[in-house]
Amino acid sequence: MFLSKIEDVEWVASDIFRVDIKNNKLQFTFNKDKHIVGSKMFPVAKKNNIQIFDATNTSKCEYKDVQDLLKSVGWKHVNGKCYSNAEALYDAFEYCGYDAKYYAGWLWIGAGYPIHHAWVVVDDSVFDIAYHLTSQKVLIEQELSGKDIYSKENVREIKRLMRINHPVGENFIWGEVPEIMMYVGSEDTPDGARDRYTKMMKQFPNHPSYDTMERNGGDIHFKSRYQLLLED
Repeated sequence: MFLSKIEDVEWVASDIFRVDIKNNKLQFTFNKDKHIVGSKMFPVAKKNNIQIFDATNTSKCEYKDVQDLLKSVGWKHVNGKCYSNAEALYDAFEYCGYDAKYYAGWLWIGAGYPIHHAWVVVDDSVFDIAYHLTSQKVLIEQELSGKDIYSKENVREIKRLMRINHPVGENFIWGEVPEIMMYVGSEDTPDGARDRYTKMMKQFPNHPSYDTMERNGGDIHFKSRYQLLLED
């Protein structure tokens, strides 16, 4: 297992949230509820081959040829489509001759429950064109300044920023993982990642990572109130 020592940073250990590695397993506690990554509720494809990616073990990369390819084929970011975005990125790296790996697992953005996610790994760094870093930074700024993030004006600003797709390396996770984020998962396939998510949600319809989200037309795939506003 590739689990590395988690650095003692504030968001990883607090009174209500903590992440630990015990007996070579990653477990996290949130609001006194304990969970293990690799369990049925938080599945990964290869639970004996899990890897952690965070700010301590990733670094900014360029891969300008891959960025240029995505631009030349007219790639555009689609919110909430992590599996297909990761698949498109994997294909782009492979086309340019790089040894890319499709990963799926769990993404933490700050303290709390993680979300199921997919990304690409090249040379032990993370590439994720599903997470629009530019718009999310502004969204966090809106929240911290006390603004109503659900107001038409503020949602309109995030929509405008999310239409900025290029340069990919400046607007998305491109090698280096920001300090408040942590990716935990294993190598997978697009179909395998989708199947695991679907099976998980059928088995746990009140999954703690998704129980506050709204159902989309009775589908098991959840979208948050904010995601629905972005699609409006």
